[in-house]
Amino acid sequence: VNVEAVNDAPVAVPDTNAALHGTEDEILRIRIDTILKDNDYDIDDRWEDLRIVGITPLTDEDGNPIDPFDYDGNGGPWQAGSNLSARVAGDYLEIISRTDFYGFAGFSYILEDPSGARSLAPIELYFDPVNDAPRGSGDVEKNVRFGRTTSITVAELMASVHDIEGEAISFAGLHPALDGDAAANGTAVIDGT
Repeated sequence: VNVEAVNDAPVAVPDTNAALHGTEDEILRIRIDTILKDNDYDIDDRWEDLRIVGITPLTDEDGNPIDPFDYDGNGGPWQAGSNLSARVAGDYLEIISRTDFYGFAGFSYILEDPSGARSLAPIELYFDPVNDAPRGSGDVEKNVRFGRTTSITVAELMASVHDIEGEAISFAGLHPALDGDAAANGTAVIDGT
């Protein structure tokens, strides 16, 4: 009897104790060999020959992707995870959260052996929040002819402003004229309305 060997896929073991934390809107770099690949193995190949080639989003019980997010959105080097994107960069996996996202996120990393056999393992992490500055929509726009006067109330300015975290915001004032010369650019008078 002649039994021919076949290549078995590597075994990617879920990293449940990694305790990874990132910060909203900042790239988190994870060293591949010490965190993700640390407990993975392959019966046919050496551990050093295994590599992580990408990620996929976590999936629900029906196999549907959970909250996929592709940072560059165009098939570039970033791959979609759940509320995050990641790319392999040398010995690191670089991870960024969905814009303004904080909370739990995750992905399944793709482990590949030299023969191309693959397996997946999930990993979850947490993104800590940051306090974002208030944002305006740019909807308040008025054209003024040279030498003319117009009024824009504080209420009009504030109508299009919001805070992503839902915190209360207030009007603090205007910045100086564009070139620092209010006489050349006109003047602003704040009357509190």
